[in-house]
Amino acid sequence: MSPGLKQNDSIIKNIVWSIPVIQMPFQKGDFYEKVQKYFYCFLSILCLCILTFSLSGCSEIKDGIVGRSAGGGKPEGEAPKSDVSITTERTKQIGDVCELRTMSDNDFDTSTVRWKCIVQKAKLYDKPSDAEIDTGRIITSEYYKSPEMPVCIDASVAANSMMLLCDIEIENLNDFENLNITSLDLVSKDSKGEAQQVGLPNYFSHGGTKDAKYYDFTLTKGSKETVQVGWYIDPNDLDKDSLYLAIGLGTALKDQTSLATYVNLNL
Repeated sequence: MSPGLKQNDSIIKNIVWSIPVIQMPFQKGDFYEKVQKYFYCFLSILCLCILTFSLSGCSEIKDGIVGRSAGGGKPEGEAPKSDVSITTERTKQIGDVCELRTMSDNDFDTSTVRWKCIVQKAKLYDKPSDAEIDTGRIITSEYYKSPEMPVCIDASVAANSMMLLCDIEIENLNDFENLNITSLDLVSKDSKGEAQQVGLPNYFSHGGTKDAKYYDFTLTKGSKETVQVGWYIDPNDLDKDSLYLAIGLGTALKDQTSLATYVNLNL
């Protein structure tokens, strides 16, 4: 057993046996000492399981900061597979107008264009400070090294690693003033020509604080705003030529009748 587990085991033992109700049945005799031993082992395993489950890392970050993520999670049952192919017809270039159809908690209509987005610029930086952004706004977020096993990229790591920054003009066309910036997904084009999510942004210029609603963005109807969004990039995992910004991928994953638009970043 590792030193860390031994320490946890000792802590749990002290907690468990400080409870009078647990101490009462086990007072005297060899038989009771044996029962006491097995009972203690059972409680130790149970407590360790609870402790491990509670320290779930990035899932807590997503629940506390992200809100409504763009995609994420597998639906229960055999739901129809969304079409996430990056085809010529669905591909846009930097400077093109892209339409975004989003769902809200109260409105699941995906036929209405609610937002317009224009990617004005996309550039890779060896480290975020080279872009002269506020590095204090960089957060810990998920990076999908593989679709099944996302990993946490700590803010301190992201602040000293390669980052992709996109300047995006957003226009609100509807009465819903709140947009979660994870409706815009950084994706890579795989060997099948399908979009694979790269991860959640580590940087958003116009969102909330690090502790709450970091990815949420408020814009009144008819208004435009240019924002900056940044993603941690591992050059050993990703081919920069395969990177696209997906507009509406989250909606497409939830509604099979909706299709995303993919902006070729031409990095």
